[in-house]
Amino acid sequence: MSRLGGRRLRVAKHATERLFLHFQNQHVEIADHLKVSRQVVAEWLLRGYVSVPAAAAIDEMRIPGASKHELRPDVVNWDRALDQHLAMARSQNDGAYPTLQACEE
Repeated sequence: MSRLGGRRLRVAKHATERLFLHFQNQHVEIADHLKVSRQVVAEWLLRGYVSVPAAAAIDEMRIPGASKHELRPDVVNWDRALDQHLAMARSQNDGAYPTLQACEE
């Protein structure tokens, strides 16, 4: 469950929009670059924010206005949040290290 609401959700939506503008609204390019499905990318756009693992991956791309802190202003402790997502995805993936796509499912 997301803790994004009010101002935080607006910040996340603006950062998500900047991500899409950076890629000229090309869902396929975003999906290919991050190695996720187009459906995952479309879901990000619909809900207005990306997952914690996706925000961390996008942050490494250094897109102005789309840092992990802007994409997910509700996350305070990034190491802990990423560990939680990884543990959850590993438990659903028979203990194997998941890809970003697996974290989104």
